[in-house]
Formats: sequence, C-alpha cells, structure tokens
Amino acid sequence: MIRAMVVMGVTGSGKSTLARALAQALGWRFVEGDSLHPAANIAKMAAGQALNDEDRRPFLDNVARAMADSHDPGIVVSCSALKRSYRDQIRHGQPQVLFVLPRLTRTALQARLSGRAGHFMPASLLDSQLAILEMPQPDELAIQVEGEATTEEQVRQTIAAAQAVEVGLAVRIQNVDPQGEVALALLREAAFEVRPLYCGDAAAALPLPRNAPLGPREIYIVAWLAAVPVGCGAIRELNQSSAELRRMYVHREYRRRHIGRTMLLHLQNEARRLGYSRLLLETGDRQAPAMALYEAAGFSRVPPFGRYADDPTSVCYELDLQS
Repeated sequence: MIRAMVVMGVTGSGKSTLARALAQALGWRFVEGDSLHPAANIAKMAAGQALNDEDRRPFLDNVARAMADSHDPGIVVSCSALKRSYRDQIRHGQPQVLFVLPRLTRTALQARLSGRAGHFMPASLLDSQLAILEMPQPDELAIQVEGEATTEEQVRQTIAAAQAVEVGLAVRIQNVDPQGEVALALLREAAFEVRPLYCGDAAAALPLPRNAPLGPREIYIVAWLAAVPVGCGAIRELNQSSAELRRMYVHREYRRRHIGRTMLLHLQNEARRLGYSRLLLETGDRQAPAMALYEAAGFSRVPPFGRYADDPTSVCYELDLQS
C-alpha cells in the first residue's frame, strides 16, 4: 500500500502547495523538503548557484530518512527529485513511495516565479533545473497531474491516480498453460472485443482463437486481482535475440488501474531473464489505449514485421531490452 508521496518538480511548480493540500486531504504528515536542506545548500541557492550531486546527497538522505522514520499513517514530502538517481536514493527510505509531478510549461513556471517573493530559490535557477530534469520512467511509481489546474483539482487527480496505482501493486501475476481454461477464456474475451473493430458483423462467424503450446524460451501469464483473472500476455520466440510480446490483453473494466503497466513491466523483465535483447509487438491501428500504453513504456514504432508486413491495420513496436 502507498503510504508515502513525494511531490517533485522544478522550482515554481507548486510542490509545497500541492504536498500540503494532499497531506491535509489524506490525514497524513506534511514535510517541507526545503527544511531538510543543510544550511550550506540554502546559502548556495540563495546566492544563485545551482546545487551539484554532492550537495544534494545529504539532502536526499534526509528525505529518505524522514519517510523511513515516519510513524504517521502516511507522509507527503515536497522535493524536486529531478533525476532518476535522486529518486532512487529516496526510495532507499521507502521503496513504494509515489512520485507526483505537476506538469507546467516553462512560460507558466517563469510567470509564477516572477510573482514570488521571499523565497531563497531565485528564478535564475529555473533553466538549470529544467536542463537536468529526468522525467519519471515507466518502471517508477510516478504519476503526473495538470500543474495549471486548481490545487483542489490536482489533489483529486493525485488521489484518483494513486488509487489506480495501488490496484496495479495488488495484481498477482502467474505463469499458466496457454491452452488452459483461464488463458483461453481471456483470449476469447479479447477476440469478442477486438474482432468487430475490423471485421464488423462477420466477426461472429469466425472460429474461436486458440493458443499454441509454449516453447522452451516462452511464457504465458495471467494477471489476477484477488480471485478475478483480469489480463493475459505472452512472450514468444522470434529468433535467438528477439521475442514477440503477444496476446496482451486487459479486461475493459480494469484498464484505468495501472494493471496493463504492471503486466507489461513484468513481461519485459521476463524477456530479459529469458535472454532476449529485443522485444517486438503488434497491435491494431484502432486500439489507441494499447498504443498509448506501449509508447509510455518506451516502445518505438517500427515498420510491420514478419506476418504483419502486408496488413495495413498493423501497428508495430520494438523495445531495446539492453538500454
């Protein structure tokens, strides 16, 4: 369960305002990250000098310690956490911390900073912070909210997204026989949903789909939420170095709950474990949610490959598993 959040972002993004409001809404403790900086860091920033990684190390240790030592129902900390390495250091104190990033344009940030007085962080450091900002990656527990929305709306977005992330964390993934009852039931559910998009009324006359047996470097998974099977997916071998992600499906009632992301990360890790360096997949051009999921996970679009080469509805992706 999520019991710690860090509201991250560059100066002027409203970290403290949102973090304080979240803590109040959730009944958690709020910690102003600026209060955890050593005095030398505050003096350096007040003088318009950007902090380096060595400067940030004791500050990030303090953030991690504040979360690890908390005995409150939950804790919300405001902290820029601009780089992946900084967020990893914070995770040492609380592995399931959720990072919340308010999204704003540089113009909006500059306007906010121009009207802010009495803060030790000068507006001149905005560009240096934007230059080092590393957006959260798909394998991190992180969400984004609309930074120009009202604080109340940002709180609503954060709590709703956090609840979806918690569902994803509760998912149990199991390796199964692709020709077993549960795997086939999910496969047919997917076919009943997708086939009419491309075949119209003729979809009803098509034979029920089947799964082939597994090869030695292949797996088939089912995702469970409590006792309910909610999704499936497979890794199938293409050649020694490349695998295809197939049969990826999440039941329509569970798609906005981070289950697809959890399954996809699991399958990526399994493909690496099986010794593949490249993962390819195919989806249909009318399946926008699936395409959004793959692109958010770092997959890049490639020309249709193999048996998909002559299918004008195919959209194909690949992921370098070694990067």
